[in-house]
Amino acid sequence: MDTAQTPRFTYQKVHRYLSAWLDARAPELAHRLPSLRDVARHLNVSLSSSKQAFALLEAQGRIQARPKVGYFSVAGAASSRLPPALSLIDRLYACARQPGMLALSSDSPTMLASLEGPLLSVERELLRQLPRADAPPFAPFGEPALREALQPRRG
Repeated sequence: MDTAQTPRFTYQKVHRYLSAWLDARAPELAHRLPSLRDVARHLNVSLSSSKQAFALLEAQGRIQARPKVGYFSVAGAASSRLPPALSLIDRLYACARQPGMLALSSDSPTMLASLEGPLLSVERELLRQLPRADAPPFAPFGEPALREALQPRRG
C-alpha cells in the first residue's frame, strides 16, 4: 500500500478531493462547492467526514460557508509580489497569512490538533531509537566551567 497517496483517514480523502476540485477552478472567481451530502455520497464516506474536511478547508481560508446557501471558494487576488523594502520578518508574516499556509504559531489551534497525534508518535519512535545517555548531552549555563572558575575563590 502506498501511504504517500492513500489517505489514512476518510476526512483526508475528502480534503484531497476538494483541494483538487478547488485547484482545477480559476482562483480569481468564487465557485460554489458541491454540498456536504453530495460529496459524501460521491466518495462513499460519512457525512461527518465531509463536515470535518469542509471545516479544515474553511480554517485554511480556502472556502467560506454562507448560511442556508452553501460553501463557496474564496476568490484570490492575482498573485502580487511583496515589495523588497519589507524586512524579512514582515515578508514571512505576510506569506504565512496567505490561504493554505500553515504556520506552527497559527491562530487556529484546530488546524494544529490534527498534527498532534502523528507528531507525538514520531517523537516516541525517535526516543525509542536513540541510545540512552547517562549524562545529559548539555550543561545548562556552562555550569562545569563556572564551578571550576569559582573553586579557587571559595577556598
